Amino acid sequence: MSIIIFTPYPPLQWAHGFSRTFAVIFVLCMLYGYLFLQVDPILNDLHINSLRIFIFGWSGAGMNWLTLLLGTVISYVWGFLFGGTLAFCMNHCQKN
Repeated sequence: MSIIIFTPYPPLQWAHGFSRTFAVIFVLCMLYGYLFLQVDPILNDLHINSLRIFIFGWSGAGMNWLTLLLGTVISYVWGFLFGGTLAFCMNHCQKN
């Protein structure tokens, strides 16, 4: 006999959804920085500081392929943790 526990917010689906969204936003942000911020150093500094604030573990080592790959992985992991935690919290609040 198996017991099926229904959760209105499946944590794994939410975690994967948020992680993919965070990774795509990071890649778009890096693409924007690479294409448009090379001419204005003040906006480039603002962009790097914003990445340091919003992405935990970001060192701002520059914009190259390795940074893009590692930043995408970091964003994916943080999005996974955020999405899973959010789904668990919403399920907990739904039960109470």
